[in-house]
Amino acid sequence: KIYDLGARRIGISGLPAIGCVPFVRSMAGGITRQCSDPHNEASEMFNSKLQKKIEPLTNSLDGALLMYLDVYNPLMDMIQNKEKY
Repeated sequence: KIYDLGARRIGISGLPAIGCVPFVRSMAGGITRQCSDPHNEASEMFNSKLQKKIEPLTNSLDGALLMYLDVYNPLMDMIQNKEKY
């Protein structure tokens, strides 16, 4: 729909590390409230499938440039390497 409105440069955001959001850590992270690996694996699987869909979609939209915006890895880097930030 935004393509039909004239958008040609479109960013498509992947999912963040869902297993590390506070609610999920509280509900599924155990007594230590760790990130939930199954939830994060689901985010990674979704992001992988999303990335594979972007190139064919870009090719089907004349003049469009679709970019995948990775929010998962920067967030995980902040969580795993707090001292860098």
